[in-house]
Amino acid sequence: AIGIELVVLAAWLPDTFDVWFRPDTAGYGDFPIFYRQGQHFSLNATYSPGLGVLMHPLAYFSMRVAFMIYTGVNVAAVLGVAFVAQRSVKSLPAKAAVALGVLALPQTHWAIRVGHFAPVLALAMLCGMMLAERRPVAAGLMIGVLALKPQYLPVPVLYFLWSRNWRALASSAGTLFALGLAGIAVMVWKEGAGLVPYVAH
Repeated sequence: AIGIELVVLAAWLPDTFDVWFRPDTAGYGDFPIFYRQGQHFSLNATYSPGLGVLMHPLAYFSMRVAFMIYTGVNVAAVLGVAFVAQRSVKSLPAKAAVALGVLALPQTHWAIRVGHFAPVLALAMLCGMMLAERRPVAAGLMIGVLALKPQYLPVPVLYFLWSRNWRALASSAGTLFALGLAGIAVMVWKEGAGLVPYVAH
């Protein structure tokens, strides 16, 4: 398994690094949408209004530099997922196989190349579900981050309902509303006389 994973990494990594360090020649994928949302505090139909607030600091850089920073955050999240995942097994070969499995997954490289923030959401989801029983408030905060892409929220929310983890559910709801309200508040402030959002395309 480790040998196969290393071969896959050898095949995927060069193009992934190329996209990271030369995004203007390889293409930014979804990132320009998020970048513009950060510039204009705009609405995007499938994402939380809070995404514009979180992305705004990157708008002070050129799109190329911003994409490199953003990709670095995604890579750090992937490494975080790999680290957390390998903790569930004991032998060194098993730990290597689990960690490399995360790093060599084609979908991981696809998400990084197209400029999606799925690795960050994956890390938040993983930490949230692991903390659900021991630290429900922290778990809810992690799961609430999924509100940036609301389609990912139903399953963990249903799990909290099924397990009657009300503290985690309340914390998730609080994070969801805080992100949304922060984005809307900034847009209202920006527009001055009412909410006339720019819709990213």
